[in-house]
Amino acid sequence: MRHIRWWRSWNRRAAWQRRVLALAALAALSPTLAGCWDNRPVDARDLVLAIGVSPAPHNDVTVSLAVPTSAGLISGTSPGSGAGGGSSGQSTYLLQGTGPDLGAAIAMAQAYTNKDIYLGQTQLVLFSHRLDATQFGHAVSWLARLGPFDKTAYAAVAEAPVAKTLGYQPVSTRIGPMYFLTLFSCTHCQTANLARTLWSLEMRTVSPGMSIWLPAIDTRGPNFVVRRVVVFRGNTAVATLSPSQTLALCYLMAATSKATLSVSTPAGRVGVRAVRASRFNSVTWSHGRLHVHVTISVMAAIDQLAEGAVNPAIVLDVEDAVSRRIARQTTKVMALLQRRGSDPEAYGPSVFWNWPALRPHWLAIYRRAVLSVSVSTVIHNVGDST
Repeated sequence: MRHIRWWRSWNRRAAWQRRVLALAALAALSPTLAGCWDNRPVDARDLVLAIGVSPAPHNDVTVSLAVPTSAGLISGTSPGSGAGGGSSGQSTYLLQGTGPDLGAAIAMAQAYTNKDIYLGQTQLVLFSHRLDATQFGHAVSWLARLGPFDKTAYAAVAEAPVAKTLGYQPVSTRIGPMYFLTLFSCTHCQTANLARTLWSLEMRTVSPGMSIWLPAIDTRGPNFVVRRVVVFRGNTAVATLSPSQTLALCYLMAATSKATLSVSTPAGRVGVRAVRASRFNSVTWSHGRLHVHVTISVMAAIDQLAEGAVNPAIVLDVEDAVSRRIARQTTKVMALLQRRGSDPEAYGPSVFWNWPALRPHWLAIYRRAVLSVSVSTVIHNVGDST
């Protein structure tokens, strides 16, 4: 009998131990089952789609956070937009805060909402063209170190005030920041691929000899206009290129997609569509000077020519005219960038790799460099003229 009582007591003690272990395991697993340690429902968060950074008095910065309203999230068709408290007629609204740095500014913006500001869904970071070098550099550095932030967000410069740009309502989509998903992600839908992610921006800011360039966004017409780039020397914006200069830079970067040209030939004006461009950079050091030569190869199609005028001689004339025009335009842009000390094509890193002692003198060396371009064009299609 004593043996039976002992066995029952031991059995009850083992059962309680198993229960305690099961409860401990459940407590340990519960955060994982919930998805994350700080999991919150969507309706308790302000999901930021775009971040705008602009200068403020006393060397502070103002951050503007574009947040979709409930109606904007559900349907994406709510009319109207702009800053405010997220009334039913808006698809997005702005939260703003000002502080000595980006973190302090976002903390101030958090004080104006009873929801948790969440940056993990950000699609666009918009920098004001009025930011000075220090403010711009600190903003990029702060975003690079932000844990939950997705570095694949697109980066751009706002030509208009940042708040106005983020509040703009394009016709093509009722949620403005989402417009850039289709604009920048479709590399073959635009004349040139001007997309710049925050990750690639961060990489260039920490790589010696690499200059930054960013697409410039304006709010003209029914949709956003993106046809220019801003080039930097270090963290300082030194030039905003015109649309034609931007296209020439894209030839240098082999970033054209649907570029078109109209050239003069003995047969008259001929329209050409540059389908694809590739390039090879040659950087050498000779006789105490840097020599940079860019070789560009263009595949193009004729899409405007008088019927019956196509023959081998005309095709050769078109190829020659296209090559000369692209060479002339790209040479001018290279000279402009050289004068401003901007090197978006990153000739510097190859120099530093072969001649590291030249790094401290890069700017002076680059401004004295001999620049040259050669272009070869092949017409692979003459459209319906055949």
